[in-house]
Amino acid sequence: MKNVFSLIYSAAVGLLLLLFFIPHQAQSNRSNSTIMDTSRTLIDERDGQEYPLQQIGGLLWMAQNLNYASPHSECYEGQDSLCLQYGRMYDYEESRNICPEHWRLPSPKDWKQLKKAVGSGSADRLVVPGVWEDEAFNGANNALGMNILPGGRIDEHGSYAGPGRFGERGLSSSFWLAGDHLHWHIRWGKSQMHQHGKLAEQGRKFYVRCVCSVEDLD
Repeated sequence: MKNVFSLIYSAAVGLLLLLFFIPHQAQSNRSNSTIMDTSRTLIDERDGQEYPLQQIGGLLWMAQNLNYASPHSECYEGQDSLCLQYGRMYDYEESRNICPEHWRLPSPKDWKQLKKAVGSGSADRLVVPGVWEDEAFNGANNALGMNILPGGRIDEHGSYAGPGRFGERGLSSSFWLAGDHLHWHIRWGKSQMHQHGKLAEQGRKFYVRCVCSVEDLD
């Protein structure tokens, strides 16, 4: 009889462990496969593209522009090779939901935290050295590992660098933020946030850097 009770007890303990361990392990494996791997990269399951990540405070940032080929996205001057170099540009509406699952556009608060990490003065710590035509970035060092390149922008209204839809390649880079018609620029040695009205955003396409809270990956 003692042996029978011992067997029943062992079976019950084993069942409880099985019920706990399998769902927990499955959830862990699913998170690792759909969000990031152990080498701190994001794999976009929509197309298999892989992006490096950088942690700034409690937030993970894509350290490369999104290059997901959505219906309305474009490469600079329509050249696929420039999409490989700079990523793709998106209009305001499409950018709202363009990030991979579990990821999102950075908020104004996120951008302010990034700017705080950069410190006062130039945005040298954000940008890749040796590729900017703007002399304000002569001291570029990419210390934060964000790998920002001067990919320019698309603007139906013309750009600061001259007429035409495509402009400012080599001089600037522009990114969408969450919130009402917000975006941020890297230009003239600085990182600046701007807000324009709905009409002003029509015909403009910018790059996207997605973010995710470190806590959301636990």
